[in-house]
Amino acid sequence: MRKPRFLTFAGWLLFASIALGNPILEPPVEEFDNDESLEVPWIEEDTGIPQLPDVAELQFLDVKGLPPGLKLYLDTARVKVDPNDRVIRMWVYLRSSHGVDNGSYEGFRCSTGEYRIYGYATPQRKPPVTPAKRSAWRLAREEPGSRYRRFLMQGYLCRFRGPRSPDEIQRAVRAGQPRNSMLSR
Repeated sequence: MRKPRFLTFAGWLLFASIALGNPILEPPVEEFDNDESLEVPWIEEDTGIPQLPDVAELQFLDVKGLPPGLKLYLDTARVKVDPNDRVIRMWVYLRSSHGVDNGSYEGFRCSTGEYRIYGYATPQRKPPVTPAKRSAWRLAREEPGSRYRRFLMQGYLCRFRGPRSPDEIQRAVRAGQPRNSMLSR
């Protein structure tokens, strides 16, 4: 059986092109001139620490990654999503099996997978709120004691590359079912 002449010719053409270092199948390389002066840098909005939430109104959420004996509670009634910097801010409480509450006012950046602690709350102390020293954005990683933040962001707070609305966050936490997330891969 004879091979069609076109296939033989195409095969030789492809072989010659690759051998000469000029593949036919490669797209042409275009010059890209990025003017970084046109990019708008991300600027975080000034953030004050709101009053402590009523502990009775905190919403329990069963999350993965908490140390043994701790439960997570969120102030979903006052969750804020800033339209300018797109940071989700809320009170996050950890309650020990002995009934001791420790809270933190935190921000979550879905676009970068980072969190920041603005202040700490221990209702048993006077004053109950202490601003965080050297507060900085940190990556929410799979590390002991911190992996719950990553789970919280992936399952309840963030969409792909952006925050959910406060209403969506409240409904998701009330339902207690994390959504499937492209971020969790």
